[in-house]
Amino acid sequence: MLSEYQLVQNVIPHLNQEYQAFEEVKIFSRSIDLVLKKNEEIISIEFKLSNWGKAFKQISDYQIVSDYSYLCIPKKKLSDKTLKKLISRGIGLF
Repeated sequence: MLSEYQLVQNVIPHLNQEYQAFEEVKIFSRSIDLVLKKNEEIISIEFKLSNWGKAFKQISDYQIVSDYSYLCIPKKKLSDKTLKKLISRGIGLF
């Protein structure tokens, strides 16, 4: 099984080259796994393999400082409940 760090490393090569990518960006008392920046647009991405409750708390904080916030999880881990929660909170999905 991949670690969250390995998941980040696997995603970075597939990003649009127009974005600058920054890993482990400090915010409050934690770090955003990946921040993408293009002009003035800021996108935060939290990578999780488990512990969705923690992910939603973290992403809620990230929404304060980001234009867009996403959760990146393996497709096989996505449940209908998680998808509905993402939609209701305005969080994107990778």
